[in-house]
Amino acid sequence: MDVISLSKANKTLSKIKQLDESVVAPLAEDRFPTIDARLDWLEGQAEKIKAENSKKIDLNQGIFNNTELKNGKIQLKEIKTGKFFLQGIWESPIIDLGEGWKGTKLIEIVNQIKMGITNCILEISVSSDGKSFSDYTSLDPNNPLQGRYIKLKTTLSAQAQSGQTKTLDFNQSSSENMMTLNEYTEANGKLQLKNTYTYNMTDDGALRTGKQFSFTVNRANFKSIKSIGVN
Repeated sequence: MDVISLSKANKTLSKIKQLDESVVAPLAEDRFPTIDARLDWLEGQAEKIKAENSKKIDLNQGIFNNTELKNGKIQLKEIKTGKFFLQGIWESPIIDLGEGWKGTKLIEIVNQIKMGITNCILEISVSSDGKSFSDYTSLDPNNPLQGRYIKLKTTLSAQAQSGQTKTLDFNQSSSENMMTLNEYTEANGKLQLKNTYTYNMTDDGALRTGKQFSFTVNRANFKSIKSIGVN
């Protein structure tokens, strides 16, 4: 899968029709020597209208989890020559279709290639404010969910070849099972949210007969805090 194009040209066809009726038709006899010349010009104008109402996604952006961008295409990440991860995910950044967005008519996946036994699942999540997004659901390119802000997710998977045994056990010491984690997740045999955090405190200097140390905890990053200890 390489180029993803988002079309918000819900009025494109009507614009083309208006262009033909109001501009081309009255001048057709004087302006174009042949019908083919008229059609060629109209096709060129139609492409310009479509381009003005579409948005292409930069596949270099987003979150790559056991996937990579190679030769302009998203694929399963190569572990070593000729050997790839059996499953991976690419998730796009938040895509803002702009203040003038009215509706998404089409999401076009250009040159989606399924090589061998590799499967590709496409999902979409939408939002009206860019903050609260819907759950990911299967993408219907011809009838996508509507929202000014969208995110796309691609899940690539391939079956193990004959004679291979593959176990994905979220073991961070194994290059094949290594997950891309943030400060709130951990993978020690299973993938889960962390429930214990350790931070270094700042030495604020002398305070009366002792010293003062501090650290600011952002309460918004945690659902709840059960206890705080100092070592």
